[in-house]
Amino acid sequence: MRLNMTREKAFAYGLPLAIFVPVTVFMLRPVSYHLTTHILGRPFEDAFESIWYLHWYQHALFHLHQSPLIQPDIFYPEGWNLGFAVMPPFYPFLLAPFTYLLGAVTVYNISLLFTAVFAAYGVFLVCKAVGSNTGGGILAGIAFAFYPQRQIYYFGHLNLLFASMWMPWMVYGLIRARNADTSRQQLKWMCFVGLYYGLGIAGAWQFLFLGLGLLFTFGLVYFWPVMRRNLRGW
Repeated sequence: MRLNMTREKAFAYGLPLAIFVPVTVFMLRPVSYHLTTHILGRPFEDAFESIWYLHWYQHALFHLHQSPLIQPDIFYPEGWNLGFAVMPPFYPFLLAPFTYLLGAVTVYNISLLFTAVFAAYGVFLVCKAVGSNTGGGILAGIAFAFYPQRQIYYFGHLNLLFASMWMPWMVYGLIRARNADTSRQQLKWMCFVGLYYGLGIAGAWQFLFLGLGLLFTFGLVYFWPVMRRNLRGW
């Protein structure tokens, strides 16, 4: 019985992933068919800037053996401090080994696919946590991953894709924290929220404020019944 329940749960949570991946490949075509040679966007879009970030970090680390946070040739002779650039250093650092092995264009395109799948799956988890069925969660995930604003991001704003894909995961953590049975579990889920809030900021600095606004607004609405009962008791 327990084994059957485990299989059912694995199927229920694995099925969305099996759907999100081919849908993402279809929605981001033809790039998804030509990962090494094509990119989404026009010559004046920001895609080339994001590709440059990926290339520079691996080049500085593996070829020049220097810190990639300073680019000496830009704004010469002072150089450019990339620690405060439009794309924070976390993800280019994290992806540097893959960029070294596969190339900046390939890693850039794989990152686009990755952000779409994880954004969709985060929304699916939120829907399941509030009582939706699997089909509803899958449709909601696809709608979020490819709604018009994010489709603009796919044309060059990799930093915003990195940041926004974690927003539903923050909401999921808040829901699980509210429904937790013990204070220890609540603390665990609030740490989960903090982790994904940090991962969002690591994608784009402006999500320091956008993520905080989401957490405050959703948290206030979602926790208000509990807060009101506690205030009455006090």
